[in-house]
Amino acid sequence: MELDTASYDQHDVAPLKVEMWGDLQCVWCYIELAAFRRAAAELGGVDVRFRTYSLFPDRAGHLADGPREGETSWFPAGIASLTSELGLGYDGTKLVSTGSQKAHELVHFAAACGEPLPMVERLFRAHFAEGLDISDLGTLVDLAVECGLDKDGAATALRRGMYSAAVEQDNHLAYLLGVSGVPFAVVNGKYTLSGIQTAGTVKNALVLARNAHGA
Repeated sequence: MELDTASYDQHDVAPLKVEMWGDLQCVWCYIELAAFRRAAAELGGVDVRFRTYSLFPDRAGHLADGPREGETSWFPAGIASLTSELGLGYDGTKLVSTGSQKAHELVHFAAACGEPLPMVERLFRAHFAEGLDISDLGTLVDLAVECGLDKDGAATALRRGMYSAAVEQDNHLAYLLGVSGVPFAVVNGKYTLSGIQTAGTVKNALVLARNAHGA
């Protein structure tokens, strides 16, 4: 059942903090972040934070190792319609499957510079809509510049692995929470949502969490 949220005053509500773990090569995470962002925009007073999670840690150290021999990109039917519904670009024929470690490090670099979500969304779009290799150092630096980040700062951080520990910290925190797959979200450090959820379900969950938080 859909909850009636039309009567909520966005300036008179308890703030909510959402932490969502995801891998930048996980299409469900791409979709789920967009669902949280839409719900946050509609409800107001919701702070969404993206935490990195390594689904393929064996590929973590590679800057540009390319697809593995014999590897193909496969996704269930219906992803195109789900991404379209949320206004997301998607082209499954262009996907390049490589490590996401360096892309995750770039997210943490962006966080240290200010607001990381534009960088996260740009990386998702680069991978799923444009078929760019988000493990390639040059590509990552170009994307960082697009998002207004310092070119030399981004390049240095990625080359030196300055934010590798931050990536590991997010992975470790997920482990402590019992996370075994993504997307996985925690609202106000208490309520959890795991797996793919519709935008309506996400919105309803946030309203319920807000009601409980304000009780």
